[in-house]
Amino acid sequence: MWALKRFEGEARQTRLLLALIFAYAVTIAYCDLLTRGPSGMATLWPCNGLLAGGLVLLTPRRSLILLAVSTVSHVLLDRLGGTAPAMTALFTVLDTLEAALIAVVLRRAFGWPPRLKNLAQALRVVGLALPVTAMLAVIGAFASAPMLNVSLPVLVKNWMFVNALGMTAGLPIALILFDPRIQRGF
Repeated sequence: MWALKRFEGEARQTRLLLALIFAYAVTIAYCDLLTRGPSGMATLWPCNGLLAGGLVLLTPRRSLILLAVSTVSHVLLDRLGGTAPAMTALFTVLDTLEAALIAVVLRRAFGWPPRLKNLAQALRVVGLALPVTAMLAVIGAFASAPMLNVSLPVLVKNWMFVNALGMTAGLPIALILFDPRIQRGF
């Protein structure tokens, strides 16, 4: 009984916010500092999926707090990893925009946080998210090409693969792990 009550109401939302902030910071630190490829980009990026999932699960006020903290974390860890200021700004803006747009798409599609009880539901959520991810990956590749001195086809491939793989893993994981009804669900 106590286990169920700890997930209810405002206190649950605050705990969820803190857990998402911690998870985002650890994930971005790992990806940004330990998985960078030759192009200067991380080789895996589930951070946007985690952030999008958090934005869907949290109340509007707490979503804004998560966005603010994630933006600061993103900038600090990009700079710590040696990313140029212009690239840091580009990565941060595109990642934040991707997560926010996906949260809007999911809210409109489901009306509430989607509950993933089977693979079909997880695939539907990912299917709704991937067009946004692909669009922003192409924008990111075109915008970063002059700064990275890497050919456009290579950058498009890198951005698409890294972001699509990260979204495919990160978004369902966030929605499943942080679902308070998981004990009776998945």
